[in-house]
Amino acid sequence: MTATESVVACIARRVGDQPMDETSELVALGVDSLLLLRVIADLAADETQEIDPHALAEIVTVGDLADFISRWNSGVLR
Repeated sequence: MTATESVVACIARRVGDQPMDETSELVALGVDSLLLLRVIADLAADETQEIDPHALAEIVTVGDLADFISRWNSGVLR
């Protein structure tokens, strides 16, 4: 499963199944800041990792979130 597929599946579990792709804006899907943190925690390889709040501010779309998750889980954002 790709990072995008994992993000889409996780968001769908949280807000219900609805059409979305990499360009879908999280706000339009009903993802607020608290839900964003929950999705990130669901997809974290290591739940003890700290999250850079500046990096979160740049997450607007499903694709942005998938990219963040990929980089974060690989250790690039540590």
